[in-house]
This record gives sequence, C-alpha cells and structure tokens, in this order.
Amino acid sequence: MITAEITKSMGAMYFDGAFPKTEYGTGEQKKNAEGVPLWSVSVLLRQPDSRKTESLTVTMPAAQDPAALIEPFTPIAFEGLRVMTGENGGRVWVSFAADKCGKPKQQ
Repeated sequence: MITAEITKSMGAMYFDGAFPKTEYGTGEQKKNAEGVPLWSVSVLLRQPDSRKTESLTVTMPAAQDPAALIEPFTPIAFEGLRVMTGENGGRVWVSFAADKCGKPKQQ
C-alpha cells in the first residue's frame, strides 16, 4: 500500500452526506485506534480546470455523525487528507482518509 498526504487544494469541496463505516459481515461501525467511530463522508469536488463535478468518499473519525452537524452542499475542507492506493487480488484500489473536516480557510 502507498499513502500520500494531499497538501495542495484539490478544488472546491461540498459536503454531500455521511454514513457509518461498517465491518464487513457484522455491520458494526468501525473505530480507529483511539476508539472513535469512523464515518464515510461523501464529498462533491469541483476542480478548477474540470468541466464536471466528481464524487469522493473520505473516511474520517468523528464522535458524532458529521451529517448531524453539516448541512448538505456546505463548503468543507479536510485536515490530514491523504490518498491510499494498493492492490488486492490483481485489482487496484484507491481510497481517501482524513483526520477531520471543517470550514475551508479563507484564501
């Protein structure tokens, strides 16, 4: 597996929803090493040089459901955003994770 931190802005990101990240087979919500629940946060991404919006899912820990705190289509930014890639059974996968999310910083 390769992990790389994303330090440059990817473009405008908007909150689209969140749901618990669950264990396969049991349906129990996953937790990080500190015991904080993990959430799959759906994000709409509009890159400056793109003609279309992309949908991303970012895994992040949060004590409370992010959807209870953030309205849909609210601009958001992630702290500690990183991308992971790897291979499993000949199939390549890509996933995103972050430490937390919040309002974007003013430029």
